[in-house]
Amino acid sequence: MYWADYGLSPSITRAYLDATNRTELVSTGISIPRDICIDMATHKVYWVDSVTSTLERIDWDGSNREYLQRDLVNPHGVAIFQQWVCIVLF
Repeated sequence: MYWADYGLSPSITRAYLDATNRTELVSTGISIPRDICIDMATHKVYWVDSVTSTLERIDWDGSNREYLQRDLVNPHGVAIFQQWVCIVLF
């Protein structure tokens, strides 16, 4: 499972379903990750951050971090459908 956490130590994290093997994938350059989405076809993890105003992605293991979109206006959600990335703005 994957999850986004914000507060004192914001991060994108993954673990097995029994909560073992917890691994922080992203812990720097992230403030308030609002939503994450996994592209099952490419194994990429996408998220939007409402403070940095970005859409970003990484590989399933935390490597190859990419900024896909900057200067978004208050992003709150992200979804993947085939080759399309949809961003919810408020």
